[in-house]
Amino acid sequence: MTKVNKTRARKEYNNGKKVGLMPCKVRIGIVQPVIVSNVHGVDFDTMVNNFEYYNCGGEMGKYAHFYIE
Repeated sequence: MTKVNKTRARKEYNNGKKVGLMPCKVRIGIVQPVIVSNVHGVDFDTMVNNFEYYNCGGEMGKYAHFYIE
């Protein structure tokens, strides 16, 4: 998986491709990324906000990093 910025991740997500989300302080080998795609028609920003609310915090990082295959 390749790390990308939020703009590129949004573009890939809107084009129907899979995007991996991970908290910013965690490496791929430690935790597997959460794979999301635009199958159910959920807006990218809503998906990211929900991910950060439930999965990001003080120990793992307060925001998400984005990965594509």
